[in-house]
Amino acid sequence: MPAHVAKDRLARLLDTLEQGLVERRNVVRLAVLAALAHEHTLLIGPPGTAKSALAQRLHLAFRDARYFERLLTRFTVPEELFGPLSIRALEEDRYERHTAGFLPDASIAFVDEVFKANSAILNALLTLLNERLFDNGAGRQRCPLISLIGATNAVPADAKDWFAKAKEHPGSWWTDWAAWLKSNAGKLVAAPKAYGNRGHKVIEPAPGRYVKQKA
Repeated sequence: MPAHVAKDRLARLLDTLEQGLVERRNVVRLAVLAALAHEHTLLIGPPGTAKSALAQRLHLAFRDARYFERLLTRFTVPEELFGPLSIRALEEDRYERHTAGFLPDASIAFVDEVFKANSAILNALLTLLNERLFDNGAGRQRCPLISLIGATNAVPADAKDWFAKAKEHPGSWWTDWAAWLKSNAGKLVAAPKAYGNRGHKVIEPAPGRYVKQKA
C-alpha cells in the first residue's frame, strides 16, 4: 500500500475513533499506536472517563476481530477470563478449558480494575500478554491477541497500601463460587448409580488401602 494511502486511511480511522470522545485525542492515538505495534495499554483514571468505550471502538478498527471485556474483583476466578473447564477432558484425565469466547480467543480485550485480580490470574495473564500463549492443560495454545487495554481507577502504592484499604469479607468464598457455577453451568444431571466405567474399573471400596497404611 502506498504511504499516502495508508496515511489517509489512518487519519480517517483516528477521526472516527475520536468522534464524541471529549479531550481523548492523545489517549485514542496512543491506544491505536499500541495496537498497531501489538503492544498493550494501561489507562488510569476515575470511572466514567470512556476507558471501556475506547476499547469497544478500537476492536471495530480490525477486520473480524473478536472482543472480550471483563471487570475484575478480588473474587474473580480464572474461569471468568480463561473459560470453564472441559468436563469431557476431565473424564479423560485431562485438565483443559473451553477458551472459545474468552480472553485466549480474543483479538482486542478490555480488562477493568486489573490490579484487583489475584496472583493466579495475574500470573496466567503474564504469559498471555507477553508471548500470546496460554497454558491450557498439558499444551500451550497460541492466542490471536492484538492488544489488551487494562484500566484502573487507582494504582496501589505498595502491598501495605493495598492491605490497609482492603475490605474484609468474613466467611467462605464457596458461596460466591457456587453462585457463579450455577449461572454458568449446564443443566443438572443425575449422579451415576454405579461406580467406575469402561475405562476406569472399581478397585476396592472407599476409603482405600492407602488410608490404612502407616507412614
